[in-house]
Amino acid sequence: YANKPTSRLVNNDIKPDQSVPQFNESISHIAWAPTIPNVFACTTWDGDLRIIEVIQNQFGKFLQQKFSTKMSQPALKCTWNDQSSQLFIGLIDGTVKAIDINTQQTADLFKHTSAISSLHFIPTMNTLICSGYDSLIKCYQVGNSSPSLTIDA
Repeated sequence: YANKPTSRLVNNDIKPDQSVPQFNESISHIAWAPTIPNVFACTTWDGDLRIIEVIQNQFGKFLQQKFSTKMSQPALKCTWNDQSSQLFIGLIDGTVKAIDINTQQTADLFKHTSAISSLHFIPTMNTLICSGYDSLIKCYQVGNSSPSLTIDA
């Protein structure tokens, strides 16, 4: 945007490293990795999924991009599994995808009939709970494409 306000950096600000390209669109969601300190995933309205690490060394704090991939449509939500080895992404068409962080393989898991509004992983049940703008809350055991529970909100 031509009229974007500029911000001044102060000593404690985190500065992006050159490995973090400029975002082309707004960030839609941020999720911190549960087992990897200072690492988060973020999704954007133009379909980016990025994994970024906050690093502190003798020169200060900075951001370093660890992984990036592009979805074919806006990515609205993301959440990690309990071992930080898999990310689940909710898209605007209602699709929920999984990305294996080690192999970088992506798979479609299941789908709502409209955009995903929230997405959460419950480790003790190995279950994803998601809600969509279709007024449904669905629970899926990871690996099963049929919901174990559906609530019409």
